Amino acid sequence: VVGSSRNARSGAAALISGGEINGNSAQDGGGLYTRGPLTLTNGTLFSNTASSQGGALYVYSGTVASVDHSQLISNSAPVNSGGGIFSAGPLTLTNSSVIGNIGEGVYNAQSVLLVAGGLISDNTGAGIDNDAGVAAITGTTLMHNQAGGIFSEGVLTVTNSFVISNSTANALNGAGGIASIGGQVNVISTTISENANSGASGAGGIYIGNASALINRSVISGNTGGGIQAFS
Repeated sequence: VVGSSRNARSGAAALISGGEINGNSAQDGGGLYTRGPLTLTNGTLFSNTASSQGGALYVYSGTVASVDHSQLISNSAPVNSGGGIFSAGPLTLTNSSVIGNIGEGVYNAQSVLLVAGGLISDNTGAGIDNDAGVAAITGTTLMHNQAGGIFSEGVLTVTNSFVISNSTANALNGAGGIASIGGQVNVISTTISENANSGASGAGGIYIGNASALINRSVISGNTGGGIQAFS
């Protein structure tokens, strides 16, 4: 679908398999906006733009969405609005690529986010921004994101993943790898390596600010700006 944003209305279930949604624009959900259950499989959302939230995909509050084996590439939205995905409903992202979006790769707005497998890279915002939600990241690679790999102000668990070569210039409370502010973070069997923080404070690897943390069987190495910093 070229030049026309798709809209799944409230209560209507949408199943989209294959195909490409590209070159569209809207206030919310430049490529795809959903207020009903959504399953997207083997799709590509490319070069879509939102003036408000969700460059490629906008998931309305409380709406359940699943994205599987799909690519969300080079979409755009304002900062803190999800250049790739803005989701205010439960979202499962499986074996998908979220690459080169302007803004965050995935923005979880006070909801539940499950990411299993795939690649989140080269986004101008954080790879994942967990805003007062619950996020579980498993078997996923986050790399070359420009406002850190993951920024979380909620409950975050990262397992069997790679958070590598991300960067941030955040002057306060930032991290090249993972920043957890005022919530809870669990990092298990994960590699956090070669991330960088050029800001005045924060950490290269993991920054923990007024949050509870569990770090288990993980590798924190080669980060610029410190491996782990914890403040209360």
